[in-house]
Amino acid sequence: MMTHIQPKNCRDFSANERDAKKVAFLRIFCYNIQMAISLVAISKDKYNDFRLRAAFEACKWDLCVADKNTLSEYAIVLDLEDYSLLERATEQLSLETIEAEQFLSNNKKYIKNLALPKHITRQLNKFDRYDPKNHVRLMRFDFHPTTKGWEISEVNSDVPAGFAEASALNELGLEFIGGDFQTSTNFASVLIPAIESHVKKDEYVALVHCTAYSDDRQVVQFVGDRLKDAGINPIYMGPDAIEFKNSKAYSCQKNNNRPLSGIIRVFPIEWLNDLPKKIKWTDYFSTTTLCCNHPIAIYAQTKRFPLVFDDLKKQGLRFDVWEKFLPKTYAPKDVKKRLNLDTIVVKPALGRVGEDVTIAGTMSKKAIASIKKAAKRHPKHYVAQEKFISVPIKADNGTLYHICIGAFSVNGKFAGLYGRLSPSPRMDREAIDAPVLIKIKET
Repeated sequence: MMTHIQPKNCRDFSANERDAKKVAFLRIFCYNIQMAISLVAISKDKYNDFRLRAAFEACKWDLCVADKNTLSEYAIVLDLEDYSLLERATEQLSLETIEAEQFLSNNKKYIKNLALPKHITRQLNKFDRYDPKNHVRLMRFDFHPTTKGWEISEVNSDVPAGFAEASALNELGLEFIGGDFQTSTNFASVLIPAIESHVKKDEYVALVHCTAYSDDRQVVQFVGDRLKDAGINPIYMGPDAIEFKNSKAYSCQKNNNRPLSGIIRVFPIEWLNDLPKKIKWTDYFSTTTLCCNHPIAIYAQTKRFPLVFDDLKKQGLRFDVWEKFLPKTYAPKDVKKRLNLDTIVVKPALGRVGEDVTIAGTMSKKAIASIKKAAKRHPKHYVAQEKFISVPIKADNGTLYHICIGAFSVNGKFAGLYGRLSPSPRMDREAIDAPVLIKIKET
């Protein structure tokens, strides 16, 4: 079953010579007048084996949540044109984001409109030594097929997940489905070399996560296994098990005190303030130890990031690709009279996993009214965004699924795709994981 979607109309772009590649990309997007997306099923007699191997080979341990399956029997199939478009878009979006982060790191007066938590802003204002060459920059942009073509809902900038799904799960999907398909770039094959460029064999890397949750552990376990394959030693720990001396990170785990050559953090930076007061979490900002990601990732993690675009454009920065793919975003105070219109959704600035996004039909009217009331009362904690219309794809059993494609980048380089399916337009904790495959072009 193929679904074809018309993209949004193209507008003219003017640019000087150094922006020629970006303009060329945008024009390619504008003239890519159809998208072809399909859902291809894993046969019923193979699905249980696929599910079992996903648990053991792709660290997919949470196969059920609240008695609901979390692993789809379908793979999402893209054509080569759409795959190439998402690859180019991800790299251009990453470039624009990295340039903005660099500028904001050196020009702190512009971060005011991000309305970040005070404990985070306080540390960012103190910190002025961020050097991207010392760290690994990881992002995931969430793309959705809509009535206007591909659009993004956000960038998971601080602690994106889906590592195993964008690596081993896609390869398992290809193995079980076969046919004229190929996989996307393998995420681990991009991330691990980026870590190796900073860390020597037999050195130690901390995998910092919320240790009380198995779904966090499965993310870092997959990366840790790949690090071991590369001869690097992973240490699994909570954020309170690191101490810093002279800006260098050390493990302070009992019986495992040692220097660390890297930190891969899967623990949101704004949560660090909730640690016991004796934990000096502020050193995460100033450490010279390799970080993936460094705390400056919160600039783009907040959904208020687009609210600084106009100011930064006046300073010479460009956001052509961001503005092409992201629906128009507003501060709630600028659209108070429109908050109740169906064309606007309200989001928490630092919300995660689709929580508290006011998509009509996916939550009660009472819940939507409560969120909009909170946005009016505390506008700096929210953003308002023009609503895109997600186009569902029909499976062979007649079920309609909405699709989200998470596109990773590592240091600005495309690093693979992560697929999710949902019976509703909301991509929240009930969305299920699906392999992403690419249709080989017929010759």
